[in-house]
Amino acid sequence: MANPNIVNVANIYGITSTTSSVGTDLVGILTNTSGSGKVLKVNTIIAANVSAGSSAVSISFTLVEPTNQFTHLVKNIYIPAYSSQIISAKDTSFYLQENVGICAQGTLTDGVDVIVSYEEIS
Repeated sequence: MANPNIVNVANIYGITSTTSSVGTDLVGILTNTSGSGKVLKVNTIIAANVSAGSSAVSISFTLVEPTNQFTHLVKNIYIPAYSSQIISAKDTSFYLQENVGICAQGTLTDGVDVIVSYEEIS
């Protein structure tokens, strides 16, 4: 079931998840697993520069699809020291079908914390 029908849903759960210390390795932020029977509506993604000192950091967010195709949401977006950046807001919400995920990768080791607010629809 790769694309569940969301017209007659039984459940909608509001969820906020966090990922700490995103660094130079590609890190999974949110995944809708294959066969979940769910659609994830991503409402907000916020990235905060938590690097030590006054270093700026840049970060990229990508959608990873079943064929390992990577599509960038943002690429090398700059986050000044002691700042946050809204990557996606409610007015730019989007859906994750089954077997699709969001990954992030920064330019500094342990430089960014990420908060994702989404709805799990089934």
